[in-house]
Amino acid sequence: MAVRKKVARKGKDETRTRPRFRGWLSTDAEEIERRRLRGREEAIRIEALETGRPFFGTFLARSDGGGSYRVEIRSLTEHINSCECPDYRVNGLGTCKHIEAVLHRLERGRRRRFRAAAAQGGEILTGRLRALDLLNERDPGAACRKWLAAP
Repeated sequence: MAVRKKVARKGKDETRTRPRFRGWLSTDAEEIERRRLRGREEAIRIEALETGRPFFGTFLARSDGGGSYRVEIRSLTEHINSCECPDYRVNGLGTCKHIEAVLHRLERGRRRRFRAAAAQGGEILTGRLRALDLLNERDPGAACRKWLAAP
């Protein structure tokens, strides 16, 4: 089930489908779409923390509510990015509104370059955990030992 919402956009009227909240009955796809819409609609300021890589790397997402979280973009198509926020740590979806806000901001105004970067692939890390993975682990000591033991 979905609720349709009419959105005015640069002279075009667009109807966007918003997933209806169904509590525990919602699917993962509906929950991901809910976070995608919140990332696009809420005022979240994005700042690149690494230079030289326009689509991949670490970004700072700041919301009007005062929260700021580091977001690491590893892929533009797969749910293998990470964020420091509590929602990302517990939802098991591989995304949150902060990740979706960064992806939306990266794509906005440069869709062709975004698609080319997505097709080429990002820095999908194999065998090693990044710093944000260590922060999101329940047992950072075990995560560090795993990281050091990786080939």
